[in-house]
Amino acid sequence: MKKTLSIIYLLLVSASFVSAQEHKSTEPSKFSFGSIPYGKPMEEVLKMVEGAKVWESDYVSIETIGNYEDLSSYFAGGLYTIMGLGTYLNSNVVKKYTAAYDKWDNIDKIDLYFVKKFGSNEPHTLFLVRKFLKAPEGSYENVFNGMKGSVTEKIGVAPEVFKVKYQTDSMKAKRTYEPAFFGVWTLEYSKVFLLVASSFYRTRRPEILYLSNNGWKNYLDSIDAYEIYMKQIEENKSKKMIGDF
Repeated sequence: MKKTLSIIYLLLVSASFVSAQEHKSTEPSKFSFGSIPYGKPMEEVLKMVEGAKVWESDYVSIETIGNYEDLSSYFAGGLYTIMGLGTYLNSNVVKKYTAAYDKWDNIDKIDLYFVKKFGSNEPHTLFLVRKFLKAPEGSYENVFNGMKGSVTEKIGVAPEVFKVKYQTDSMKAKRTYEPAFFGVWTLEYSKVFLLVASSFYRTRRPEILYLSNNGWKNYLDSIDAYEIYMKQIEENKSKKMIGDF
């Protein structure tokens, strides 16, 4: 009898272990440094967040870049800004999906940006990941320094650090701002950005951006091709409008 109970106990433990392993393996990807599948097709990447709430955004916003003073210089040539609408990428060549999973400990949500060569039948591929962390306790300066130390230890490269103004469009209109830091780790094939800003007497939700250098180049090439195409379309329309002059 005791032997039978022992066997049943072992079977239950094994089943629990398998169930735990299956749950662990099916948890949506957190897109941690070193495991980001830059250049992979969108359909393949979205399978990595199965189990999370995922939605597509028609408006390919990336407003944070425009809110941190001087940060946009790292994205020169690829940003569009309209007062009141923030900063965004070209939706004719980029798709944006957001994933949220309530069992992530420190992550609020993750934005995934995919680029496609304009005019081609090639699939959209991952080139930028934007990770929103949950708002921490502590001053923005202490939070930034703590996170900066952890990121540097993992990457193994010292960052460039900037103390800047943080301004939303409404803050710019009122000529107010909050102090902020951002750090940039420049690697051979990618860049990592850590963004931390104050908000009155607390710290805003920190963000981490992971950018593929090759993916950004592909994006710039794609918007160049799109703008050349639109230029031809507009010129041809103008020629027809002149009629029988």
